[in-house]
Amino acid sequence: MIDVKEAASVAHDYLKGLSKDVEFPGLEIEEVELSDDEKFWFITLGYYDDVVRRTRKYKIFKLRTQDGQVLSMKMKTQKEL
Repeated sequence: MIDVKEAASVAHDYLKGLSKDVEFPGLEIEEVELSDDEKFWFITLGYYDDVVRRTRKYKIFKLRTQDGQVLSMKMKTQKEL
């Protein structure tokens, strides 16, 4: 089972790997959650979409705790949370 530090690192690397030419200013871990059945980690990464307006966007990753495989990535804005 991967721990929370590993899960956060996997989510971070996954995002950067998908978007090699894209910058994510202010990228940080916003939330971590282990599912009640302990089968999944939910990792939320936040970043500034527009540095001038300081609008935050969020990527929510679902990872399998057994091996750290990313199963999904969802996009949310500040208004949607």
